[in-house]
Amino acid sequence: MGFAATLSTVVGSYFFTRTEKRLKEDILKRIRLTCDCAPEAYQQRIEKYMKNKNYDPEIAKTIALEAFEKNMIERIIAEEEYGIGEKNMGDPFVNALQSGFFKTIGTILPLLPFLAGYPVDFSIVVSVAITVVLLSVIGSLAAVVAQVDVRKKVIELIMAGLILSGLTFLLGKLTSILIGMIQVV
Repeated sequence: MGFAATLSTVVGSYFFTRTEKRLKEDILKRIRLTCDCAPEAYQQRIEKYMKNKNYDPEIAKTIALEAFEKNMIERIIAEEEYGIGEKNMGDPFVNALQSGFFKTIGTILPLLPFLAGYPVDFSIVVSVAITVVLLSVIGSLAAVVAQVDVRKKVIELIMAGLILSGLTFLLGKLTSILIGMIQVV
């Protein structure tokens, strides 16, 4: 079941990243076309961006003029308005492989105590501990990348993971009871 979930993650991640990349490429294409048609308007927008970033009006005007002369207008507009850079487009295949790899790790590691043959009660405790450690690591990495409070992010991720794990356990228990009731009838 874990491998089926991993495969689903890989496929979903691939198509999501590919679609996102195509959308970004289309936005870049439209920006290039409009920059070709109305470069002065975009030059004024760049000047406005620089003023909004507290640049001196003369420096802002110089930056906008330089961007126009060096054919950098579309790149600046793409980055300022849409957060799109040509280098951060992402490779759908690599993204899918990374998602699949980490999904596999996240699926297999918590199952190790069960696969090792430990008693179920002990395995559950160790599995939850492994899950908490994995969520802490992922939360820390995500917080650093997103430049948010690490402690809050880790707690948020651990709480969400434990709540979802508890709900999954309850759903499995309910299903087991219902199947037991059906077999009795």
